[in-house]
Amino acid sequence: MPSILNWSPAQLQRAAVWTTASAAIGGLALLLGGAIAIGFYAVPALLVALLLGGVFLQLPDRYALLMLMVVVLFVQGAVGYYTGFTKISWLAYGLAGLFAVKFVTKLFDSRPQTGAGFAGWMWALLAFASIAGIGLLINRPALAQLIAGLKNQFPFWMVALYLPLAGLNDADWRAIWRLMLIVLVCQVPFVFHQHFFIAAGRSVMGWDAVVGTFGGNPEAGGLNAVMVLFCIISFALALNLYLRQQLSGRHFSALLVCLLLVILLGEVKAAFFWLPVAILLVFGRAILRSPVKLLLASAGIAVFVLGVGFVYEKLYWKDVPQRGLAENAEHSFDYFFDPNLIVRETGEVSRGAALALWAKDPQHDIYSVLLGRGIAASMEGAISRGEVAQRYYPYHIGATALAILLWDYGVLGTLAYLSILLLALVSLFRQLRPGQADPVRHAYLSTALIALVLVVLTIPYNSTLMNEPATQLLVALACGYAAWGSKRKQNDA
Repeated sequence: MPSILNWSPAQLQRAAVWTTASAAIGGLALLLGGAIAIGFYAVPALLVALLLGGVFLQLPDRYALLMLMVVVLFVQGAVGYYTGFTKISWLAYGLAGLFAVKFVTKLFDSRPQTGAGFAGWMWALLAFASIAGIGLLINRPALAQLIAGLKNQFPFWMVALYLPLAGLNDADWRAIWRLMLIVLVCQVPFVFHQHFFIAAGRSVMGWDAVVGTFGGNPEAGGLNAVMVLFCIISFALALNLYLRQQLSGRHFSALLVCLLLVILLGEVKAAFFWLPVAILLVFGRAILRSPVKLLLASAGIAVFVLGVGFVYEKLYWKDVPQRGLAENAEHSFDYFFDPNLIVRETGEVSRGAALALWAKDPQHDIYSVLLGRGIAASMEGAISRGEVAQRYYPYHIGATALAILLWDYGVLGTLAYLSILLLALVSLFRQLRPGQADPVRHAYLSTALIALVLVVLTIPYNSTLMNEPATQLLVALACGYAAWGSKRKQNDA
């Protein structure tokens, strides 16, 4: 038998793949046994799906990513909303997790990956993973808590890591980004149905049941803020393409109408802030250099805010204590920052109170402050309630992504996580410099930057970045596109 030192690169690659596969199968077997031991049979179902994922792994990268987007943005939310089968989200996380296999396989590819070094945000991700690992060793969470945390917070990072290594070209990215425009259009019929036939007939009046294809509960509400956020980013893409003459005026006008319908029928107050920010970022330096453009943009934003505020007042606010745009803005501001707004009957915790509970926790020590209480410690899920969440029950302490980061990963983990997004933003901003990209790529880079900025703004607003596939997919696409663009720039140099 020849020595391993004399093996060819192809033999070494096959040995590495078989070793990785054997280790993966062994790990899956252990995970399967542990899941059955605690009586949680959704994990075995997921593992079967992973084993059947061989077909998915054989798909070209373009179709694998498009399939993941369709599952996340259309299938899992709509199925969960209309059938009540909320565990459908495991399908989205399972497909995202399969990109880890593609990533490992690509790393052992015998062909050299030119310009495939670590992007800046990848080093921050490595630091975050290291802090999470140390917290895991210190806190030793229960198996169910560990499974839930890994499922909710890590699969889409594998997508982001794989994208710069994927065999994607400009045509592939065109299909990927333009699918977002289709997502915007497809929300309209769902929003109409949910607004007039579901939300209007709820036993407790509330319009957060208007969620499009993004999921939720017809009675308890759902991800309507995520729907509006995604539609605003899709519109920013349309505006970027229109300004660069890559989208006709007719198509742009149709997409604008779709966005307005989603915002008007969905009643998401954050849209008053998100859309102006997105528009200002689209125009960027052009507004700062031209007082006329700045004036026109300001006038357009004012018309939007006042117009939507008028419609909201007539449709939604006439029977609530807060009347009008100003009073609702003041109420929302108070709710956001009030550190004492805790409702025991419902478990509701305001954004400010969620941070106050962490800051005043009587069991804090130096390790929990810096490294957190361990993955999913603040999580309340179908299979597990984390150690801290159990202690504070019935309060929903994980009201925001910022609160979850602080509870689970501490100050150091939170800073590392924020650094991932900040470094990806820096990379996108550098690639947006004049002359650095053609008009179409410039439009996609601008949209990726806008997506990351808006997602960062949600960190103190809601928890979807840490536990919801659509928001995590946005981050994966933006970070992956930033790294892919940097790699391409190095290859072209």
